[in-house]
Amino acid sequence: MSFQSTEKALSDHNSDILKTLHYLSDVIESIKKPLGTHENPARVCKDLLDCQQKISDGRFWIDPNLGCTSDAIEVFCNFTAGGQTCLTPLASNKVRSDREL
Repeated sequence: MSFQSTEKALSDHNSDILKTLHYLSDVIESIKKPLGTHENPARVCKDLLDCQQKISDGRFWIDPNLGCTSDAIEVFCNFTAGGQTCLTPLASNKVRSDREL
């Protein structure tokens, strides 16, 4: 193998390493400062409140296990009450009987 081809291979390898490091840096930054979007969910609403100066109550995405974003859920974040995470019930008209409790 010639010196030039070895140098080119190392340059390509270094480029791949730098791309990977940049990607990992972006992932870590998104965990440290979540946006509350489906693509960049927070762990809980309190995390959003801690990361952003002024934020209004509203609907945001959370992923409590911070794994794959495909299992993130949309919740209502009550920042006025200190960052409470509020879940929307699936059925609001269902009443439980004493047997179900």
